[in-house]
Amino acid sequence: MLGSNNRPLINELVSSKLADLIGLPIPAYQTIYVTKGIIKENKPLNDIGMLPGIHFGCQYIKDAVPPSTKTICSCENANKLFDMFVFDQWINNCDRHKGNVLIVKNGEKQHFLCIDHERAFFDRNWKAADLKKHVFTRKIEWKNSEKFYFHCLKNNNFSKPIDKVSKITEQELVKTVQAVPKEWGTSEEDQRSLIYFLSKRQHNLKQWIRDCCGW
Repeated sequence: MLGSNNRPLINELVSSKLADLIGLPIPAYQTIYVTKGIIKENKPLNDIGMLPGIHFGCQYIKDAVPPSTKTICSCENANKLFDMFVFDQWINNCDRHKGNVLIVKNGEKQHFLCIDHERAFFDRNWKAADLKKHVFTRKIEWKNSEKFYFHCLKNNNFSKPIDKVSKITEQELVKTVQAVPKEWGTSEEDQRSLIYFLSKRQHNLKQWIRDCCGW
């Protein structure tokens, strides 16, 4: 939500654009302008103290449900779970759990979507210095709810998603980070640090995945 700390908005937008680059399944999204009139007419927005301005908007999927072992394993795109694991390691997303994955049904078929990346990089209050200092820090450990997804997979096929991330160019990273609205208060130092963080971490994914799961 737009306010004194816009890091969650930045995290959501940058993560969503990076997810698009590797084909990770996420809901449709865009930046939206919320007016004073809209806030005034919507009590929930008033109640949370939303300010007018540019916000991150994400598609609401009415019938989406949290996953179970059965549903996640039977998803048409279950192979994309590998992409999700690699992606979370890359952006240092420390908040992947069952509440941040949705199952969407379409008749007898279903697929999963990844949501909620506001705690990516170094959580909701990161500073440029944090990204530089901890560029090779790996805080993600698959020992809690992540096992719920991991044991659904029969083959540890991480090569393709790692390859996808490693092939993202610095120009693509620059374009992604510079797409953040100026109104959200990112400095040039913030942008440089975020690009540096993402670029350097691309080359450590293979070893980190091996350390996590013995791949």
